[in-house]
Amino acid sequence: MNLFSSLTFFITTVVIGSILAILLYVKSPRKYFKTKEGLGVLRGILIVTTAVIVLAVGSTFFNKAEAFEYGGFKYLDSAEVYLGLEDTVGKVSPMCVSNRDTLDGGNSDRLTSNLGVEADLITTQDGMASVSFKYTHHSCAFNPDNRGYDAAGIVFKYQLW
Repeated sequence: MNLFSSLTFFITTVVIGSILAILLYVKSPRKYFKTKEGLGVLRGILIVTTAVIVLAVGSTFFNKAEAFEYGGFKYLDSAEVYLGLEDTVGKVSPMCVSNRDTLDGGNSDRLTSNLGVEADLITTQDGMASVSFKYTHHSCAFNPDNRGYDAAGIVFKYQLW
């Protein structure tokens, strides 16, 4: 898959995912996106999408084949950016101000957004196991944040298939 088709896929899925999330979780989208909070959410969606596109285009200057290999392992083999939405399945997300505590009854106190970057530090030759650095930002998707937070850490992965 080339860069153009990968970016097209990414942008399409972000746009469709954003539209579906808005339709499912925002009570009155037209009214909400005229508010300061709604404009901030919309601005965030556009900034993150633009940043990922810039990173993707910039990454074409790095040749994946140049990963450092030594002792049967690959070092700094790959990196990825990600963004997502998670529903806390019937419970108020710890990231969100509860709908009971918002002036207008809120949009969704369950939907949490996350975005981040993950970079493989060391990977086995077959790619089945790796140790990565990961940085993630969590916040409420459409309600005001109660406790948004950033986290950095180490991820140990074993690929099942």
